[in-house]
Amino acid sequence: MKTLRTLLTFLILGWATPALAGDAIVKIKHGKVEPAEVIVTKGDIVTFQNVDEMPGGHSIVADDGSFKSPGLSPGEEWSHSFENLGTYPYHIGEHPDAKGKVIVE
Repeated sequence: MKTLRTLLTFLILGWATPALAGDAIVKIKHGKVEPAEVIVTKGDIVTFQNVDEMPGGHSIVADDGSFKSPGLSPGEEWSHSFENLGTYPYHIGEHPDAKGKVIVE
């Protein structure tokens, strides 16, 4: 019974660890970002990776103008450090309806 309990604890904590990890990666696809919402802590870095073709590249733009990436070609990435608590909605510059948000707790 103790072994089963230990195994269950390991599995539960093992599966929870990635969700609790600080830094995050967001994939930029044609017309969407995945995941659309990430939760990080103050000072964490979110890396945006473009995985699709777009003439001139895909860019990430904060709705409030607080950050903006250059156009990223497929395979390129851009990172931003979130130093303040809050919610930061953003969109793909070339696809304004493709939205995401970073929540800093």
